[in-house]
Formats: sequence, C-alpha cells, structure tokens
Amino acid sequence: TKGNLLNTKKSLALAKLGYELLDKKRNILIRELMMMVDAAKALRGTELFINRDDLPALRDGEYYQADLIGMMVVRDGAELGHIVCFQNFGAGDIIELDNGDYVSFIGADVDMVNKEIKL
Repeated sequence: TKGNLLNTKKSLALAKLGYELLDKKRNILIRELMMMVDAAKALRGTELFINRDDLPALRDGEYYQADLIGMMVVRDGAELGHIVCFQNFGAGDIIELDNGDYVSFIGADVDMVNKEIKL
C-alpha cells in the first residue's frame, strides 16, 4: 500500500542518514586515534618518571616491581641470583638476574619480609 511504501522509503532514508553519520564519526575516530599513535611514537625512547608519593596506595599483598629490585630469587632452596630488572616481551614478566640469567615471574611467591622471591 501507499502508506507502507512511504514508511519504507522514510526508513531507508533514515537508515542511510544514520549510516552516513556513523561513517563520519568512524572517520573522525580513526583520525583521532592516528593522532594519538603519532603522539605516542614521538615519546618513543623517552624516560618517564613519577614521584613515589604520587603512586596509588598499595593493598596488602601488593607491591611495585621497583621494590623487588635487589631481592634474592630462590628455586627449590637454591639461590639463583638477585633481581636487576624486569622485562616484558608480551608473554608475561621476566626477571633479569645479576648473573645474566632470565626467569619467569609467573607464579612467583613474593616474600617482602625476607626480601626473597620463590619460584
């Protein structure tokens, strides 16, 4: 019927308008994201620092990795070495030891009182 045809044409026009608006918003979002990526690339190699007092308070059982530097890493009672730094290549944190070895941090038990990490 004529009324249904008009409603269909109106619905199609609204759908097209909606799609065009979404497309414009998508293009704006893509441009904004590209600007953010460019800004992030400009920071590549920049060392960033924060004052310890500006960090959020920790709950029981939490720690910052910086607090683990220098701790002894132990596996099955054998001392493996002291923590020099942490690395992360995308598959989880890796502990770098003072002897040049690397061990996984996954599943580690951190003992802040005894300054020891058990693997």
